[in-house]
Amino acid sequence: MRLIGTIENDKHASLFSDYLFVRGIENSVELEGRQYEVWVLADDQTEEATSLLKEFTANPSDPKYAGVEKAARKKEAQIEEEAAAAADRSFSSRELIHRNQTTPIFVTMLLIAISICVAFLSNLGDDSEVLQPWHITQFIKDGNYFQPHGMPEVAHGQVWRLVTPIFIHFGFLHLFFNMYWLVFLGGMIERAKGHFYLLLLVLVSAVLSNTAQYMLPLPGLSDGSPNFGGMSGVVYALFGYCWMKSKYDFASGIVLHPNTVVMMIIWYALCFTGIMHIANMVHTVGLIVGVIWGFTSARRSLTR
Repeated sequence: MRLIGTIENDKHASLFSDYLFVRGIENSVELEGRQYEVWVLADDQTEEATSLLKEFTANPSDPKYAGVEKAARKKEAQIEEEAAAAADRSFSSRELIHRNQTTPIFVTMLLIAISICVAFLSNLGDDSEVLQPWHITQFIKDGNYFQPHGMPEVAHGQVWRLVTPIFIHFGFLHLFFNMYWLVFLGGMIERAKGHFYLLLLVLVSAVLSNTAQYMLPLPGLSDGSPNFGGMSGVVYALFGYCWMKSKYDFASGIVLHPNTVVMMIIWYALCFTGIMHIANMVHTVGLIVGVIWGFTSARRSLTR
């Protein structure tokens, strides 16, 4: 803050202070003895303010100073309105964060409970007899060769088989990591968008990814075997949705750290290396569903 000069008349000091303020120069006027000292807050505006002070003291009655007081009060009111609006936005953000932290995640917890129960009953996927009702279709296993016979059960009304493979997990790590991401991603969506919204996203992504995994045998993506399972297709749909909402809809309350995005993409790519037997078609279709859904939702929110 720099002292640029003094003004003897109190009305003139107030008028010049308003003049500087209207011109965007933050200043302060202080009574010192019988004079008013004029201080400028920003050092880089000192030279301009000094020049303006010389012009003012030479002719404080110049018509260009008429209406300065009114303009200054108007500018002050505008600043106060903007500050109030910013405070409201800040409060709304805090309220959204608080709501997102406290809203129950019933659907997420139900999906986890079913997955854990199926894992327990099937001895983490080792009991094939227990798992037969959960597969997309029943099959006969002859050594390493599977003999699927279409989806007659679904054709006869057992449509839930299009979804139930998501609850099958082979091993503890398979179950643990899928449940971890389900809590993280599914919980975030459920808190932000509601129970029904998450359930609909899970069902649509499950049906499409499971059906594609079984019905579209493609090299590197699917061998056409019905012996697959896991929540990872849904997880990648949830990831794709959160990725798009975080990137294009900042007000949604859904936020993904860039490191999380990179990690999920790297893992998706590693699954194609053949190190583990992975249902890559499930991952791929789930990711596509989530990205399209999230991007469409973000664009619709921005349009509104």
